[in-house]
Amino acid sequence: MMAPFLSVFLKTSYGVSASLIGALYLTTGMTSLFSAPLAGTLCDRWGRKKILVLSSVVSSVGNVILALVVVFASNVYLFVFLYVVRQILGMWPQVAQSTIVSDVMPSHGQLEVYGLMNAALNAGWAVGSLIGGFFAGSAALVFMISAILGLLPLLPTILYVKETKPKELGPVGRPSVLKSFGDVAKIARDRLVISFLGILSLVSLVWGQFYGLFPLYAQNYVGISSSEMGIAYSLEGVVLAVLSYSASRWAAKFDLISVYRIGIAFFAVATIGVGVMPSLMGIMIFYALIEPFGEMFCGPSSRAIMARLAPEDQRGTYQGVLNLFQRNVHSFAPFIGGVMMDLLGNQFLLFWSIFALLGMIGAILCTPLKKMAKNKFEALPRVAYPHRISQRDRSQEETDS
Repeated sequence: MMAPFLSVFLKTSYGVSASLIGALYLTTGMTSLFSAPLAGTLCDRWGRKKILVLSSVVSSVGNVILALVVVFASNVYLFVFLYVVRQILGMWPQVAQSTIVSDVMPSHGQLEVYGLMNAALNAGWAVGSLIGGFFAGSAALVFMISAILGLLPLLPTILYVKETKPKELGPVGRPSVLKSFGDVAKIARDRLVISFLGILSLVSLVWGQFYGLFPLYAQNYVGISSSEMGIAYSLEGVVLAVLSYSASRWAAKFDLISVYRIGIAFFAVATIGVGVMPSLMGIMIFYALIEPFGEMFCGPSSRAIMARLAPEDQRGTYQGVLNLFQRNVHSFAPFIGGVMMDLLGNQFLLFWSIFALLGMIGAILCTPLKKMAKNKFEALPRVAYPHRISQRDRSQEETDS
């Protein structure tokens, strides 16, 4: 809820420069170097449900503390430190949710369900951005509202979400940070995984520009207000919430690499567009209406790709590694963008063109990746499937394929 306006808050309340704001996002991303692999390992060892519950409670408590710091401390260094600490668990729910989907859905249905999950997440983004934009002048109130809303799913999760960790995997042992790095080291030996994550890093560098410093660009340089920015974020969320599932169903007829490449194309068009048309109309067209298609194709397809590559006993770890790369590059992107913004001054067409070019390079690199993967990411025939399948049926399906 506060995330879209964090850069504006730091700039207006504390006078922080664009480069330092980018450094904050970079620091936040660096924490995922140990947090994301650990989240995946904990999902595989403790179970998915426990991670969902734990992360919800800790995140809400963190929002309350941040609200108190804004009201009583008014110290930018303390605020930044606590914000980074809270963000350490920020990607844990998505790791657990993505792992649950890979547990309960057969391969041919995963892309559609990841699209449905994307729709639900962005429905919350749309409402949160609207509330955050309306109350942007009171950061403490926004953090308190976030804390309350963050606890709402807690009881339904405890009562109705079933643990999906395969029972056939046997005893789990004690998870550790060192063990999580060991699991990541094993994944690093897979050339196909590393090649895909390299492309994903390029795309995330482009994608990340629309979050960290984009509100600062839109408000300080384009000249739109916080409420207008909130409407733009909400419109983007509505487009994603309404169309994500339908887009994923349509995309299921293509191989996963082609779906990912379609998303890259939308990101490139949106990136060029906001530079060519630096106005409220440009923001609404290219950010709120075109950029969401990049997210609705790249987001679900990347999770489905990692689900296809993951062995049964490391599904959580693979999703954790995916979030590790996405979060790190998303956080590194504002740092790069902030430095470039300070160096280039008002040459924003050049600024956005550089990132669009990076996205196009990623799309080109998808061609050799597709050849390397052979038939691993091919579209699977859509068949009727139950809401939940047994682990035995899932294993049989993977053996048959």
